[in-house]
Amino acid sequence: MQSDHRPLEAIFRKYYHAKTTENAPTFTALQVDCLPGEQMFVADTLSRAYLPFQASADEHELAEDIDMLMQSLLSDDPASINKMEQLREETAQDPELSQLMMCLRNGFATDGNVPHNMQHYKKLVEELYELDGLLFLHSRLVVPL
Repeated sequence: MQSDHRPLEAIFRKYYHAKTTENAPTFTALQVDCLPGEQMFVADTLSRAYLPFQASADEHELAEDIDMLMQSLLSDDPASINKMEQLREETAQDPELSQLMMCLRNGFATDGNVPHNMQHYKKLVEELYELDGLLFLHSRLVVPL
């Protein structure tokens, strides 16, 4: 699967490499490759000139599995809804973490123009991902200071 949403790549990689998951067979054949939006010509064209669409049962099942995966990642954290919302707000307000989220969404610059404070995160890009306004490293929540 190709996507311009970089966090999906890390989420699926993490889920695929998990040692014990009850839904692992569903995702074993799925690989997510991240491409910049301007290189996804077919997707761009289809998004502008779509036809009415009825999703197949397999597509509904995949969408439900992805939703369940995201919910299970969020529900693994032993925090209340209010605390999770507070963490989202503090993550968004933290200058370094908000810049990191932008780098994860858009990709780190390949021409060497990575901001100095993001240099040490670049080597962790394979294990970092954003989910619902929160940052995770190795499936652990990154807590803003």
